Amino acid sequence: FSPGEGTIDVPAMTSLNIWFSEPVLVDPETINDNLILRSEFDDLINGTAWLLSGDSLVAFTPNQPLEYATSYTFRVGPDIRDRSGNLALPLRVLQPLFF
Repeated sequence: FSPGEGTIDVPAMTSLNIWFSEPVLVDPETINDNLILRSEFDDLINGTAWLLSGDSLVAFTPNQPLEYATSYTFRVGPDIRDRSGNLALPLRVLQPLFF
């Protein structure tokens, strides 16, 4: 995951990247429903997600610059699966990441 948990001085305009060990299968209509970015004030940050690198990388770009001196939580939803239909993320990875 990039930027990693606890990262500071993240640029205000950044992309959040999640690499998977194998290609994932995500419905383009619902991919954004599976990626949730919230500020420390619980504000939902909308953005756009893409599948890249042979569908092994999910990149999420917020629609607005991130606020300085603010913590964010990024959650990956449970509906991201590999091409065989198996859940792509073990439950322990579904924990929020702060940066």
